[in-house]
Amino acid sequence: MEIFQGYSATEAWDSAADAFAASHARSQASRLGLTFEIPQAAFVIDNPLLRWVQSRTPPANIALALAEVVWIVTGRSDTSFISAWSKSYSKYVGRVSRQHDAYGHRLRVHFGVDQLTRAAAALSNNPTTRQVVLQLWDATTDFPSKDGLPADPNIPCSVIAMLKVRDGRLEWTQILRSNDFFRGTPYNFFQFMTLQELFAGWIGVIPGTYTHISDSLHVYEQELFSIREVSRPCEIWANTDSLALEMNECLREFHLLGQAVEKISGSDEKALIDFRDDTFSEPIVNFLSIFAAERLRQLHLYHAARSVVLRCTNPYLRHAWTTWADHLECTKT
Repeated sequence: MEIFQGYSATEAWDSAADAFAASHARSQASRLGLTFEIPQAAFVIDNPLLRWVQSRTPPANIALALAEVVWIVTGRSDTSFISAWSKSYSKYVGRVSRQHDAYGHRLRVHFGVDQLTRAAAALSNNPTTRQVVLQLWDATTDFPSKDGLPADPNIPCSVIAMLKVRDGRLEWTQILRSNDFFRGTPYNFFQFMTLQELFAGWIGVIPGTYTHISDSLHVYEQELFSIREVSRPCEIWANTDSLALEMNECLREFHLLGQAVEKISGSDEKALIDFRDDTFSEPIVNFLSIFAAERLRQLHLYHAARSVVLRCTNPYLRHAWTTWADHLECTKT
């Protein structure tokens, strides 16, 4: 097993990018084309608050990543909520109204138990337990047919998470059967490390190490050049928000946040510029600022978008969106 370790998600991701760039991977056919694969790879990230990969070229879409977090926490599976923040989303998941592999639905609804709230109760009452496992893959719906054909085009790539508390820290281990290093891993990091911070707040501890194990870490042939063009950030931006919210308060805020995000995705310029909602905590207001800025950018209102993003008081999120917007404007010139 190859291990890529770093203080931040960027450092760990960069280490793996160097391995791919040095052709430290084997070619492997797949149903979607030729890949280059590092089997049994592990990422170990010391500070899960620094969960955004800053060095990916081109930059990833922070608004899409935030939408996926809201989608997961609220247990949703509707495709429209996510596709509003990515023009190419349907290209990867197909034109379906609901996602077969939706992580939030799997964690909170699919198995007939809300795994997140049950896990919080278990770890709160017995912090030494080693039995808290969050299940995403379901043999009854996800197993390939006898002839090897997939049960659905969208089978969960992430199969389980294992949570434990040690020395007052929540350690989170995420296991994936398959992981697209370029398209998927940066978003997976952000999704699950945000869940880790939220969950740590629910049980009254702080986030510890995040470990991400992929049985097949791979890059598609056409994206190998992009891996070799990784841009090393010269500055580490501070994530100044804390998502350490009490569980019921957190779930209530995310439910309302989901409604607000849907409203923003269909809003016009005036509504976006005038948008204010002081009923949320500051970190959630910062999420909304990113969504409003991204919606304005989608409407080609670039000056207004850059003005609105300044409402975000978290430099980590603000820089992530600005880098994304800068790249898109450059490609249009």
